[in-house]
Amino acid sequence: MIHFDHPIPDAFKAMYSTACKALKEDENAQQVLAVMDSDGKIYTSVLHHIDEGNHEEEELFIKNLENLDVLSQLVQIICMWRGEVLDIPSSYFRENLRRKNSNYKEISILLCGWNCNLVKPLGAISK
Repeated sequence: MIHFDHPIPDAFKAMYSTACKALKEDENAQQVLAVMDSDGKIYTSVLHHIDEGNHEEEELFIKNLENLDVLSQLVQIICMWRGEVLDIPSSYFRENLRRKNSNYKEISILLCGWNCNLVKPLGAISK
């Protein structure tokens, strides 16, 4: 987990802004997950107990995305800790997403790199 002030790629600016806003609005938030579907709609989930190993909020987020019938249409994801630190989502979240989205490996994720922000497919960082 690294945080540097590098430009955010245009494709992720709206998601990044949405994630930052969600963290600022909830002082008890530890992390936020933001996903975008193929229509450009952004969905977020604020996580309050993720560092305790509690995955209920992630599970509810996945169920909500399933109920909205967008889980299989996700194209981008951001996982952000308080302080705007980018990271990969928990293995629990990634595994559930992998099992329920056949395009899982193609979903782009924004990560902090040493000299720039990186966009990688989830398949490049997870099974």
